[in-house]
Amino acid sequence: MVDNLFLQRLDALMKHARKQDKPFGGVQMVITGDFCQLPPVQPFETCIDCGEEEEMRETGTSHVCLGCNRSYEYKDQWAFNSEAWKVSMLLSLIITYLFSQNANLEYVNLNLIHRQKDIELVQILQKVRLGEKLLHEERDLLLNHKCNTKGGVKLFPHKYKVNEMNKQELRKLPGEERVYLCQDDFRSDDPHNTSKEDLIRAEAALVRS
Repeated sequence: MVDNLFLQRLDALMKHARKQDKPFGGVQMVITGDFCQLPPVQPFETCIDCGEEEEMRETGTSHVCLGCNRSYEYKDQWAFNSEAWKVSMLLSLIITYLFSQNANLEYVNLNLIHRQKDIELVQILQKVRLGEKLLHEERDLLLNHKCNTKGGVKLFPHKYKVNEMNKQELRKLPGEERVYLCQDDFRSDDPHNTSKEDLIRAEAALVRS
């Protein structure tokens, strides 16, 4: 899940690259996600003000940068609390379609479930998604039911476990192993660069899934 500061950096970088002050440099954005699922994995990893990386001191409800002492509230980790989001998307729980003055973006709520056909299971999953308490019979259905999990998706709590499983399965594939390298870079030769502060905000590598 993309966090607050990542979206801000992406907005600043695209504005600088395209020399436009419109949200995300005027590029049409398609943003998808479900905020009822996992929160950002490493929120506030890099300070938006001083650029310090991995120098965040966690308190009970906030992260504090050890470089400049800026405090980031835990509740603000979500992308929808980013300044970039607020400028380009005016959120509302009442209307279905929202239009921002600056970006003219459309918000669409997708409510048709394709992955599951079992209505009873869908209802249970929706309760779990929204943090609602399950009934005893619902918990029993999840824990004690006939199932065939052969070839099912495996979930792991740590990345190294994922890497181990991926390597194990890749070794089963026939053929020669090939490695492809990718390099992403952005340099501006424009003499009219943005302020040093804006460059600091945009300098972090934008690598997220």
